[in-house]
Amino acid sequence: MSHIANEHEIREVSRLHAKDRYAYFTKKVADWEESWGLRGIGGFVTSADDGASHLPLWPNGQFAQVCAQGNWSDATPECISLQELLEEWIPRLHKEAGMLAIFPLADGKAVSVDPLRVAEDLRQECSLMEDE
Repeated sequence: MSHIANEHEIREVSRLHAKDRYAYFTKKVADWEESWGLRGIGGFVTSADDGASHLPLWPNGQFAQVCAQGNWSDATPECISLQELLEEWIPRLHKEAGMLAIFPLADGKAVSVDPLRVAEDLRQECSLMEDE
């Protein structure tokens, strides 16, 4: 169930501190049951920081599109369902010692998080939503 972010929402959420963008990411991904990456010619884009490979993820395709510039200018947003993220992507990233770059901004700033931590936070957010 894709959410369409308007320019105001993109601007306001992008101004949030990294910790708050992470909280926004986990809440929205749990709510909408989808995350978004950027897929280029060779597959999903990645970044490297301190020698670790990072898969950038956003809660919405419009946020991802904002970052489709520079080395990622040929990339387009692609949805990754919450189920696929939890059951396929996160275990693979953990096995390969990869990290997640949560909610990067156009300037490259992102929250680097261990994939198992993201899975735990997403599952916790989902359980909170079930209790409501």
